[in-house]
Amino acid sequence: MKILTNEGRRYGNIEIVYSRGVAEVKDIQARTIQPDGSAIPFRGQVFDKPIARVRKLRLLAKTFTLPDVQVGSILEYRYRLEWKGDSTPAMRWTLDHQLYTHRARFSLRPYSVTSSALNWRSKGLVGKQPVWQGEVQVLEIGDLPPFRKEELMPPEEEVRPSLEFYYQAPMMEYIVPVEGGPKEMLDDFWTRVAKFVNEKSDKFMDKDRALRETVAAVAPAGDPPDARLRKLYERAQKIRNLSYLPPKSNAEADKLVENKNVEEVLRRGYGNDSDIAALFVALARAAGFETSLVLVPERDRTFFAPEVHRIQSLNGELTMVKIGSEQRFFDPGSLYCPFGLISWEKTAVQGIRLVKGGGLWVHTPKPVGADTRIRRTLRLHTTDQGRLEGDLRVGFTGQEALRRRQEAQDQDDLGRRKDLENEIKRWLPDGSFAEVGKAGPWDQAEPPLEAEIHVRVSGMIASTVRRMIIPLSVLRAGNGAVFRSTFRAQPVYIPYFYREDDEVVLEIPPGYQVESLPGPGKIETAFGRCETSHELADREIRFRRQEAVEGILQTGSYRELRGFFEAMRVSDENRTVLQVVAGH
Repeated sequence: MKILTNEGRRYGNIEIVYSRGVAEVKDIQARTIQPDGSAIPFRGQVFDKPIARVRKLRLLAKTFTLPDVQVGSILEYRYRLEWKGDSTPAMRWTLDHQLYTHRARFSLRPYSVTSSALNWRSKGLVGKQPVWQGEVQVLEIGDLPPFRKEELMPPEEEVRPSLEFYYQAPMMEYIVPVEGGPKEMLDDFWTRVAKFVNEKSDKFMDKDRALRETVAAVAPAGDPPDARLRKLYERAQKIRNLSYLPPKSNAEADKLVENKNVEEVLRRGYGNDSDIAALFVALARAAGFETSLVLVPERDRTFFAPEVHRIQSLNGELTMVKIGSEQRFFDPGSLYCPFGLISWEKTAVQGIRLVKGGGLWVHTPKPVGADTRIRRTLRLHTTDQGRLEGDLRVGFTGQEALRRRQEAQDQDDLGRRKDLENEIKRWLPDGSFAEVGKAGPWDQAEPPLEAEIHVRVSGMIASTVRRMIIPLSVLRAGNGAVFRSTFRAQPVYIPYFYREDDEVVLEIPPGYQVESLPGPGKIETAFGRCETSHELADREIRFRRQEAVEGILQTGSYRELRGFFEAMRVSDENRTVLQVVAGH
């Protein structure tokens, strides 16, 4: 990369992003080539910087700064990415960049020690494909515009031009697919995958005596079926989930041994998300329930294409249990996931239900909006300084609680409070103050996640000699701020249904009375609705707003979606007018 302006000198700060537990960055080498042709090698320190925590995936970056970067410098660096585990990794080339790409060349030398065939799939490459040059696959491209990242867009892997290589094992023998309906039967490849995984899982779960003893102690046969299943689910979730709660030191990691069966999971009290899902299936079967493992894709990172025979696409697991005549899905392997809820990235996807001899296609249910809610109640009074001040109570349920608990699980109490305060400040007008008092529980699945916050809001009151004008929609609604721009480059992707219930109560200050209140409001569209109301009672004004978005939305119809949130924003500008009582 050549630095052409003073502003471009910031590209001397290098970040190499990787996923802890999946790969390691090694052998970093870098240098700065000066305009006179001299080279200054990098000999400084490399740091690990946390980037993001998304459920069980922890992203970090190796960061370092190249020496003496100036206008005219050329920056060069290289590194080695080493995958962990025994599987042959997939290789994905993301072809665009945050800067305009004039020309780029990618090359890959396939593994020579595997019998698996190299395959590839591309996205956004019209008329371009890799070619063999000797024993190397090469792709040359140019004139790519910079990537524009936007909030609430589909996974980057779906919208950025890319090329992914993956390895597919050769077919050793033909296996007869499991009989099912036309939309249920797997092809040869997925039948082999399902048969292999099912046989391996059954062997892992084959410990009848330990399972029967646990079932008898946890969920007696006299309990109702739903109650028994809930108790077994809770028992499985008591296992320390190493996919989300990994060892905190090398010494601790050395003490952990890989589980060979569910009996060891129970005895040792730890396991990964797959171990916990298998334990729940085994316990449910031992209790007499008809139960299956289900392999599913996770749509927060990419979208599943069954015609692409890539085993790594099915990177999640659910369980399916028959209760009476009803088949229900459960997600015991997701940390803090309540009984009956499925973490959103596994909802509304096509997966494989494992059965004897292979598997069958199934579709997981769409998320239910009533299960996911943010409830906010704010009591306010005016101050002598012309501000609004009061206390906010917030409750998160469903996906909203699950997401926050998983993201906060490796933080201390101070870090959790800080993140929550920053989120609440984004709900309030600029310059507002928020201080979290109580918040939690953070380490339980079933109760709502609740918080109490003291707030001070500035700039909301407009005063004249005899009037006070106040909009009571102090709390910003939903994702409205995301859709303020008239132009959007990426499709909109709202991953799950949600609902927000707001109530703002204002104490009428002494010496004032209500002159006018806004009327009720209602906005309805195909993908969402919003209702508002203002009421006066006992010298308090009560503003209520209910907003619901009711669809997994991936659409290019940005104009209609923006119109919905713009209408809500305009509605929020309605003002309550207070006037001085005669004689004051």
